[in-house]
Amino acid sequence: MATNTEKMIPYCMSRLSAAGYKATAARKIVLQALCELPGHCTSADVLNKVNQMGSDIGRASVFRILELFSKLSIIRPTYVNGSTPEYVLLPKNGHHAHIVCPKCNKVTELKICPFEPQLEQIAAQHEVQLTGHILELFGYCAACSPAG
Repeated sequence: MATNTEKMIPYCMSRLSAAGYKATAARKIVLQALCELPGHCTSADVLNKVNQMGSDIGRASVFRILELFSKLSIIRPTYVNGSTPEYVLLPKNGHHAHIVCPKCNKVTELKICPFEPQLEQIAAQHEVQLTGHILELFGYCAACSPAG
């Protein structure tokens, strides 16, 4: 069975090519770092992982690559834990959903998007082709739920 990295890297590299960008070694390394990092990660996390992988890709290059990946809907920034964006690698369907506890900031990833049929209707109504979305629901986790 193929791992997430084995599946995502060729898919994302094909997205780059389809958009007219080269699949450079630096882009492949950043993508591999994103695949190996758990869930939400900051640009600092990505840079540290790239450095751990033995690459000498500079900080500015990592930021430019993250910006390009975001533009192409390969990743999306989220702001769950404040003003520093945390990046999420989008699956092939481009959808990512989670629930955030407003008290402890615990993030629970949803395996499926419960709103997929509604999104298709919205896209048709507004005559757009959706490339992805991030859905953030907020609610108290079991540990933080107010008594009552």
